[in-house]
Amino acid sequence: MDTDFVGKEALETAQDEGIDSKITPLTLDDSTDILLSGRPVLKDGEKIGYVQAADFGYSIGESIAYTYLPAEYAEAGTDVEVLCEGERYDATVRDEPLFDPGREKILR
Repeated sequence: MDTDFVGKEALETAQDEGIDSKITPLTLDDSTDILLSGRPVLKDGEKIGYVQAADFGYSIGESIAYTYLPAEYAEAGTDVEVLCEGERYDATVRDEPLFDPGREKILR
């Protein structure tokens, strides 16, 4: 912060006021379906974010979606839902990295 750079003012504002949303990984609780981007993420029926990217995480054996969530919902373990093609999928906010170091979930 001792030098000038593009975005310095925005960074100073974020430091002073706090960050209102955070990129957050979710895993689907009971499904291996792959979600589509742009689908709403819900908490108690209220939209709190949208899926930005999603795919199947082969190393952990679960479907993963990334979304920007308000900071108060970005804590690991928070239960949410994702609405995709008329179905509601239960999901849980996770910490990163999503990784299976013991390779216990990989099929051999």
